[in-house]
Amino acid sequence: KQSDLLSAQGTIEALSQDLRSSRQTVDALEEQVRQAEAARSRLQADYKVQQSALQSAEARIGQLTEKLKTSGERVTSLEQRLESSDQRVSALEQQIEQVKTKRAELRESFESRVSDLESAQARIAQLTRELESSDERVAALESQLEQVRRERAELQASAANRQTDLRSAESRIAQLTQELVSSEQRIGALENQIEQVKSQRAELRESVDSRQTDLASANAKIEDLTRELAAARRIVESMEQQIRQARNEQSELQAAFDRQQKHLQTARDRVASLDTTLSSQTRELRELRQEQQRAQQQTQQTEQELADLQGDFNTLKVKYDRLIQPARSPQGKHVVEVRYRKGLEGYIIGLKEPGDVQFNAIGREALENRLGELKARFGSDLYVRIIIPDDSGLSFNEAWDFTQTMLRRYDYYYQATGAEPGAEAVQ
Repeated sequence: KQSDLLSAQGTIEALSQDLRSSRQTVDALEEQVRQAEAARSRLQADYKVQQSALQSAEARIGQLTEKLKTSGERVTSLEQRLESSDQRVSALEQQIEQVKTKRAELRESFESRVSDLESAQARIAQLTRELESSDERVAALESQLEQVRRERAELQASAANRQTDLRSAESRIAQLTQELVSSEQRIGALENQIEQVKSQRAELRESVDSRQTDLASANAKIEDLTRELAAARRIVESMEQQIRQARNEQSELQAAFDRQQKHLQTARDRVASLDTTLSSQTRELRELRQEQQRAQQQTQQTEQELADLQGDFNTLKVKYDRLIQPARSPQGKHVVEVRYRKGLEGYIIGLKEPGDVQFNAIGREALENRLGELKARFGSDLYVRIIIPDDSGLSFNEAWDFTQTMLRRYDYYYQATGAEPGAEAVQ
């Protein structure tokens, strides 16, 4: 029996050593799993950061694309406005050319009218001089006529005496009368010419005034068109400046878009690299988990074997204790029964004391308090019977740990002898 017991103890120690080694292996595998999970978490965090950066870059690219589109539309609008302004400037330049041509024509007509006016004025001056000369001649003729008349009177007074002189005088008077009539006719003709020249001069003055008014209006219109042309040119220059600015902005936006595309490509490469690393880490983690499962299965198998050996050892130890120690007996003792099982909501403990018809439900802390009171009251007469039903739902270790704890703390037998609780303590 002792040799079997020693052999069983050696086997148990070897199994315990294997169990510790397996647990160390499991701990190492769990540490590797934790490291792999931490690495995966870091990779996932990096992946999320890269995804966020990628989304931000894509959003920025969308904004830059929209802004580039808006800038292109703005450039198109400015180019259309510039084209419209160019057309307007061309129209204004054509109007200016027309006005310049009309002004040249008016100037030529004005110069021609001025020349005609100057010729008319020269003719008027000449006619005026001729009229003045005719007036002088008429005055001279009138003076001569008066003198002739006086002479005729004198001659008539002395007609009798001077018949010859009279006939000569009458002849002279007829001649002078004819000259006077001729002079009066010439004066009338000159007066008619003067009136015609005055009328022509008035017409020329009215034409000159009208031409001067047209010329002033044309000059004013030319000045207005010149100001409009200058304003249009300023608008064109402003639009050209805006187009240059818009094109510069478009170039900057295109450059920023290219940079974002490069960043996006870098981020995508980084994400692809992280995906590859994550896939590799996932495969390693899956392999580690498979290895952990195999180790856990091996550990469970080892624990089962150890539990079986522990049961055998307990059985042998009970037999050995029975050989060398007095048997544990409820005879003459205060017997307390504790039933232990597992339900859907956790562990279920029932306590039955002498005089109780059935088990009463009780919590773990209340149970130990009550057993402590009974131990203080009955001391070496307290017998604790642990009942584990067949359908308790407990594992071997759970049942074994509860039994050992309760008996070591409160049962008389294990308090007195210090023995380890065996299978005989469990019903």
